[in-house]
Amino acid sequence: MLNIYISNNIEYCREKLRFLDQKIKCYENFDLSINYNLGICDSIDDLIKLKDINNKCILIFIIGNYEQIFEYQKFNIHYYLRKNFFEKDIEKIKDSLIALLKNKNKVIKYKSGLIEYEINIDNILYIESYRNEIIIHTKLLDYSRRFSLKKILKELDNRFVQCHKSYLVNIENVTNLFYDHLEINNIIKIPVGRKYQLLVKNKYQNYQNRNF
Repeated sequence: MLNIYISNNIEYCREKLRFLDQKIKCYENFDLSINYNLGICDSIDDLIKLKDINNKCILIFIIGNYEQIFEYQKFNIHYYLRKNFFEKDIEKIKDSLIALLKNKNKVIKYKSGLIEYEINIDNILYIESYRNEIIIHTKLLDYSRRFSLKKILKELDNRFVQCHKSYLVNIENVTNLFYDHLEINNIIKIPVGRKYQLLVKNKYQNYQNRNF
């Protein structure tokens, strides 16, 4: 389930967004276990709160004054909606927004015994190979699966890169890259094999350039 977060002072947006057929909440009720979220706001305070809660939020900003576009560029806003043309603008972004949300909610599904698992790839930090299994380390839990790194890499998107014979990492969570290792969220150290150094360096630099 996707949660859409709307600040209390613009609840009029709710009915207009029913086309998403999703669950809509206010960001005060933020659930950290959700797969992804969409922030919709119309003030600088809203943007700061959403950014602090989840810096990977898809942001839609509602503007009354077009000069505000330049004021809020630092927040990497995905879409702008004009207050006076709300319905018209929503129709224009609807298809691309739905496509974006579907892509962001890609999951890995597998079954172990009688239990079925569904892991959102946005939540994956890194994947480790151990003996005949892989361990999927996410922001919340770790999951074991009898699988190979080579096979799991085919189920992931281009945010993931192999950095060692025993490790895959989500480049979005890499905060520092060194000659023989990298850091995830400034805490977790993952080795970088000599064979993968150039690949990881290029992937990391490309990601940094896109998000500069």
